[in-house]
Parts: sequence; structure tokens; C-alpha cells
Amino acid sequence: DHLRRQCEASLRNLGVEALDLYQHHTPDPEVPLAESLGELARLVEEGKILRLGVSNYPVDQLDRARSMAEVASLHALDGICLATPTVTPTPAPTPAPV
Repeated sequence: DHLRRQCEASLRNLGVEALDLYQHHTPDPEVPLAESLGELARLVEEGKILRLGVSNYPVDQLDRARSMAEVASLHALDGICLATPTVTPTPAPTPAPV
């Protein structure tokens, strides 16, 4: 599993037995959320991850994540601008000749 390999690579690279926090960024739409979080929960149970965090999870996925594992950290979903700007930029002044 990709998440397990990444976690174990981080442990080796850092020379530690456990990661204080593993932040799962943006769920992969090709992998069921239960599969990803199940693997991360197993890594917590094994002591390789001390705390699990999530990032860029929509509210419905955050609720599901919290029902499957203890989520210690949340990096909020980045906002998306849906409105068209109403201010027209002012062009920069033309420099004076030297």
C-alpha cells in the first residue's frame, strides 16, 4: 500500500521509530477512503504513527474519517473563489525617459 510505503520511508529517512504526526493530504479519488484510513489506523496501532492528521478533506469525508480513526490535526480545505473579480486592475504608469 502506498501510504504504508511512504510512512516507512519517512521513518527510515528521519531515523525514528515513530512519526509524531502523519498528515494525510487530499484523499485519492481512486482509493476508497475507508481503505486509506484503515491503513493509517493500522500504522497508528503499530506505533509507527503517534497522531493522524488530515488535510483538504471536504466536510463529508472529514466526518467519515473521524468515524474511522482519531483525527488529531485538521488542515482546512483551501477556499475556492467562485466569484468573478469586479475590480479592474489599474495599469502601471509608463516610466519616464531617462
